[in-house]
Order: sequence, then structure tokens, then C-alpha cells
Amino acid sequence: MSEESKRIARSVRLTPDVTRRLTDLCTHLGVNPNAYLVAEIGKAVARDELTYRVTSQAEEFFKSVQADLAGMGS
Repeated sequence: MSEESKRIARSVRLTPDVTRRLTDLCTHLGVNPNAYLVAEIGKAVARDELTYRVTSQAEEFFKSVQADLAGMGS
């Protein structure tokens, strides 16, 4: 079995109100709640991961510029 096809179970506890709303929405969309949640988690992870990477790269860039500027002052 490839690494991509392995699944790791996670549990989520939802309030009754969120469960009802999720179920209603998924019925309207024609998807099951698990598929919906997996897709939405994937979107959130991709968005936040991109923000993290851009921020990290920007920090490294500014540290490099600061070091270069400090070296010029010597």
C-alpha cells in the first residue's frame, strides 16, 4: 500500500447545531459529511501552509538583508 493511499483516522466532536447544519448542507450539495469535511480541511491546510511558508521566507529574506546591511557598515 502506498503512502498516499494510507488513511489516518481523526475524530472531531461537533455540537448538535453544527451537525444538523452540516448534514443539511451536505444533503443540499449531494456529498457526505466526511467528504465535505476532508475537502474543507484540505483547503484550510493548503491556505495556512502557504501563509506559513511565505511568512517564513520573508523573515529569512529580511534577516539576510539586515545581515548584509550590517556588514556594509563595518
